[in-house]
Amino acid sequence: MYRRISVVSLLPLRSFLRLSFAVLLALALLPAPAIAQQNRLEEALFVSLPVRVNATSEAEGKQKAAQIALRTTFAEALRRFVVDEERAQRLARSLSERQIRALGETLIVEVEHFDGERFIGQASVRFVLEKLFARLHKEGLQVSFAVAPSFVLIPVFEREGTTEMWPPQNLWLSAWKTENKSWLVPITPIEATAAERLTVLDAVKDLQSMQASLLVKQYRAQGIALLLATTESDADDPSSLKLHVSGRLHQQGFPAELPPFSVELEHTSEDASDVDPLSLLLARARTEALDRLNRLWKEQTAHAAKRRRLRIVAELNAREEWKDVERALSATPELVDYGLRSLSARQAHVVAHHYVSKSLLKVALTRQGLKVRSLKDGDLAVTLLVPQERDASSADSALP
Repeated sequence: MYRRISVVSLLPLRSFLRLSFAVLLALALLPAPAIAQQNRLEEALFVSLPVRVNATSEAEGKQKAAQIALRTTFAEALRRFVVDEERAQRLARSLSERQIRALGETLIVEVEHFDGERFIGQASVRFVLEKLFARLHKEGLQVSFAVAPSFVLIPVFEREGTTEMWPPQNLWLSAWKTENKSWLVPITPIEATAAERLTVLDAVKDLQSMQASLLVKQYRAQGIALLLATTESDADDPSSLKLHVSGRLHQQGFPAELPPFSVELEHTSEDASDVDPLSLLLARARTEALDRLNRLWKEQTAHAAKRRRLRIVAELNAREEWKDVERALSATPELVDYGLRSLSARQAHVVAHHYVSKSLLKVALTRQGLKVRSLKDGDLAVTLLVPQERDASSADSALP
């Protein structure tokens, strides 16, 4: 249990409290889908990592932890957004502490343990999207800010020549039911009841089948994925364990396959713990699979980290429709902000800012229930989709 929290503000504390209250109030006013989307963006900008430093006092430990946290959390934030991860890490190493501080709001150090020599805690930094992306644009780095289509996932586990698909034998499925931090690509592992298992088996054979489409609809996803994990042991070294992972995907905008990869676990004193080695290996494979899926999406949707402005004209059948249009705009994380300039019985004029390409923005708005068309001046016009149009668009809304 944490004993103490130390907050190092990158903004004046009073300003930070006012900002926090404003954010909470804004989130409280958003509809549930909008809150879910905005929370994903907030999570991507909020980085929390463990820190361990040698120190002779708690004050020294906090100071050292804060210095280390700034650079490590910045590197992690870049990993989540920047396409060229090698260049991103070089940037994380090259900026000064003052330059990194300028991109964030607060630095929090939670003290977990201090024994007079070793300081152990958790350090967290929240970065500001506009400041972060302005710096990345200055560096000429390509980023991905678009939210990917969500996937319902079927994990299949092979061990010792036996294929497992259902719990509790399918430990690969169990691994995916724990924490799945995926900043861009939302993943929902399947939980098939006995009555649904035949549908799942048919979907495994063909991800483009009617059965697969039914599962996608049931889980309110836009795509379906199958990830196969196969164990391999070394007869000459029983303590060594390897896991091979490969995958198939079905969703427009994504490659049809996740390139195969392997993770390996060799028992060392560091690995010796109460955690089952196979469970630890599966957790590592899950993390690597998520990283690779996010990387695939970043490569598909790379663009300059440039803030763009556009006008959106909402065409209404009645003034009351504006509430539904506004709800859709609020639930679109690719719109970093927007403001209503005028509202009449037939039209609403909105000024908005975004970082994604126009084509990706149109897809994102369509996913939220809006029909989008381009105007002559490059701006957009939107109307509410009727229920039949929403069902048709949800199945094919990743990339134009």
